[in-house]
Amino acid sequence: MSKQRLVDTFFWDDTYVTTLDPSEKLLFLYLLTNPLTNICGVYEITTKRMSTDTGFERETVERMLARFQRDDRLRYENGWVALRNWIKHQTGSPQVQTGIERQLAAVPEALAAYVQGIRYTYDPPLNLTKPNLTKPNLTQEAVATAPARKGRDPLWKELADLTVARGGPWARGVVEVKGMDGLFAYAKKVEPATWEEWLRGLFEGVWLLFQGKILGLSKNDQAWWTLRPYTPSVIHANIKAIHLILNKKSAAPIDADAYARAALEAVK
Repeated sequence: MSKQRLVDTFFWDDTYVTTLDPSEKLLFLYLLTNPLTNICGVYEITTKRMSTDTGFERETVERMLARFQRDDRLRYENGWVALRNWIKHQTGSPQVQTGIERQLAAVPEALAAYVQGIRYTYDPPLNLTKPNLTKPNLTQEAVATAPARKGRDPLWKELADLTVARGGPWARGVVEVKGMDGLFAYAKKVEPATWEEWLRGLFEGVWLLFQGKILGLSKNDQAWWTLRPYTPSVIHANIKAIHLILNKKSAAPIDADAYARAALEAVK
């Protein structure tokens, strides 16, 4: 059964929308109007579905989602989208409000709180000295996007947000921050002239490695990597092994396109 999603013509004059490039505008509009949306503004959708429907590569979709998260327009966590301002644009009729409440009761609690403008405290508190691999985001200090930090390169936050968009944990001020700083130091050491491009490519390569899509690994090694959490602290802890694997599997310098080619070879 089809659903109607009415978009105000003011959308195109919205202050935030005017800052987006054409691709970002299309994806943002898609997230407001696709068939999986509902009246509470929190729904399940995969990045694969977004990629298929819009024609963007999945990595492109993830980067744009990371920007929307960084700008606090939505959250994307574990396959769920939560649109920050969705509810306030719905009609105030009792029937609609009842429907919103009923649907919010069936979605992740933290995302329901987010779209209602409620500060959500995760419970119970967990040990912050190491990543929690079973419930990586459930910590009182967890944040939906990585915190801005004075004196750090903008790329630091871009990659941190991308980590969160892909389901990786992020804890304020603990191992992930140290891990990210370590990755920056390593990148500047091994590729001083092109360290930013190299680091972006590294994150794409690590994502494929952790998904088991890098060609040539033994089954045991492939299984081991796919069990690692996608998080800067783990990348940093294994950086030399990761660097070695990615360079062996790609004849080109480290970049996202080379890793994409390696992934295609892996599934042939």
